Amino acid sequence: MPALPTPLALPTPPTPSSRLRRTDHDGLRAAGHRQETVERACPCGAVQRNNLRLRRNSASLVSALVIPWMSMLAFWIVFGHAASASGFDYALFLTAASMFQAVMFTAGGSSMALAVDMESGLLARLRAMPIRAMVAVGGRMITDLLRALLSVGAIVVIGLICARNPDSVGGLLLSCLTALLMGQVLVLAFCGLALRSHHPVQTAGLIQGVEMPLLMLSTAFIPIAALPDWLEPIISTCRSR
Repeated sequence: MPALPTPLALPTPPTPSSRLRRTDHDGLRAAGHRQETVERACPCGAVQRNNLRLRRNSASLVSALVIPWMSMLAFWIVFGHAASASGFDYALFLTAASMFQAVMFTAGGSSMALAVDMESGLLARLRAMPIRAMVAVGGRMITDLLRALLSVGAIVVIGLICARNPDSVGGLLLSCLTALLMGQVLVLAFCGLALRSHHPVQTAGLIQGVEMPLLMLSTAFIPIAALPDWLEPIISTCRSR
């Protein structure tokens, strides 16, 4: 008598608990993928938003592209002839000072923009979203770096037109990189002061208000030897502090 074939074993239907575990696992994986996508896209979105606000704000564009080289030209027109008579390349001296002025103004504008976002409640809404805490500050720093690049580039062009050629191209590039690095440090410092304050907009306005007097009470634009006798002790005291 021939042997009967062995019946095939039917698959065990999934229990409700295993089906629930699989659904939870797929949901968590999809949520993790969405969160990773949001975190990856948020810095780009923050930079795009900041750049759009910068293009729409005519005051920021003037402060970034016009004021630094205009102040440089003003100082050069007033004091350049007297400095050239003594063999001093005043335009090349002004280039470094104008670079620092540009990155300082950029940092001041950055603190004001971040303070406005804080008082409007935007930063509070960002904290409630699944994004990293440094998205707002990181996007702000990237935008400020782009703005500082434009300002420093304009100053370098004006400096090369008015001054003699620098000693080396490498030295000029190093000075530009140093100015940009100092600008990023100032952005972190000014934004930190504004965010730690109970009144961010007023604090950012105060920072912008003291920038120009601090520059004038330094030797950034005029060498200390060229200052009047009554002003030299004041500038020396400010530098020592």
